[in-house]
Amino acid sequence: EVRAKRAVELSALTRGALFGTVSTFLWGAAPIFVTVATFALFAAVSPDPLTAPKAFTSLTLFTLMRFPLNSLPNQITRVIDLSVSFRRLTKFLSAEELAPLPLDAPLEQPPALRPP
Repeated sequence: EVRAKRAVELSALTRGALFGTVSTFLWGAAPIFVTVATFALFAAVSPDPLTAPKAFTSLTLFTLMRFPLNSLPNQITRVIDLSVSFRRLTKFLSAEELAPLPLDAPLEQPPALRPP
């Protein structure tokens, strides 16, 4: 029974590692794929030839766009975290006030700390 559960766990870990590897590769290779696809589309659609100034200008712009596109998932995560925090703070700050404790009232001990 333990071996069967370990086999299931190992299978899940293997799938997770494989998914992580594939997604990391695709995320890293996406700029290259986009560049190649853009040049291929330009060559297929445009009646003008692909000249060196156009190609190098395009490569420069793709390189400039690489960092903002790589930081986009982090920014989306931060916006989601911000919205969750905002909802929690709004709920907390809009809650009703609790009755204040009188300063001279004796404090009750929790049942676990009371002497027998």
